[in-house]
Amino acid sequence: VQIADRPGDPLVVLNRSYGGVSFSFTRFTQLFDGLGERLLADTDALVPEGAVLAEVTGGPVTSNLNLHARLTPYE
Repeated sequence: VQIADRPGDPLVVLNRSYGGVSFSFTRFTQLFDGLGERLLADTDALVPEGAVLAEVTGGPVTSNLNLHARLTPYE
């Protein structure tokens, strides 16, 4: 992440992102009733104070093989 200190117009640039906490198995969440919702709730307990978990789509690891329910509060 790069942060530009521009008065009145701050800018944050995300240079690269990678699969996170649930990336390796999210495509299988539809096989188990309620798993997506449980993962979303349980992942919230892992977030450090002041941090925000968000799913960033696109980038170097993009595939329609990983379609899944929402697993982070932000996208």
